[in-house]
Amino acid sequence: MLKKYRCKLKLHQVRAQFMGAIASPVDRVNPALEIQTIWSGQAPDFVSVDDANEFMQVLVMGLWNHAAGHFGTGKDFELTEHTLDLTEKALKAHAKLRFEELQSFLIGFFQGQDSIHLSHETGDCLDVLDDLIVMFGGLARLPKERRPVTAAELSGLLDQLNKLTEIAQHEVNQIIAISAHQRRGGDFEPPTVH
Repeated sequence: MLKKYRCKLKLHQVRAQFMGAIASPVDRVNPALEIQTIWSGQAPDFVSVDDANEFMQVLVMGLWNHAAGHFGTGKDFELTEHTLDLTEKALKAHAKLRFEELQSFLIGFFQGQDSIHLSHETGDCLDVLDDLIVMFGGLARLPKERRPVTAAELSGLLDQLNKLTEIAQHEVNQIIAISAHQRRGGDFEPPTVH
C-alpha cells in the first residue's frame, strides 16, 4: 500500500509513527489523521471505493491495530528486525533504519506539538531516545574509512548497534507502558513539559 500510493515513508517508519501516536498523551489521535500526516497532510486519492476499503483494511485494521495490540497488554513492541552482512555499508544502513524508526516514533508521539505535558519518567525515556537518535544518525553518516575496516572492528560496531537497539526498544516500551498506565487512571508524578 505504501508503494502503491507513493508514500514517502518506509514501512518501519510508518509502523513506528503509528506506535508513537498510539502511545501519545495527545487526546485527538486517531488512525485517519495519522494516515493524513504520513501522506503529507492528506490521504491518497482512490480510484474506487474498493481501493479505499482495501487501503483502510491494510493500514488501519492491519498495521494500526497490530501496533495498538502492544498498548497496555504487556506485549513488547519490537523495533524492526534487521539482518545484515558484516560490512561497513550494511552497518550504516542499520544505523539509518534505527535513526528513522526512532525519529518516526517521536513524530507520532508528539503529534506536531512543540511541547506536551509529561511525567518525569516519560521525559527521562524521551531524553534517552533523543540521545540515541543522535548516535544512530551519526553512525549512519560516518564517512567511509580510508583504510580497510577489519572484521573485528565491524563485529565490535555491530555489537554496539545491537546494544543501542536494546536500549532504544526498552525506552520505547517504557513510554508505551507509562502511557497505558496513565490512561487507566494510575497515579503518576505531576507533568513537566518536554
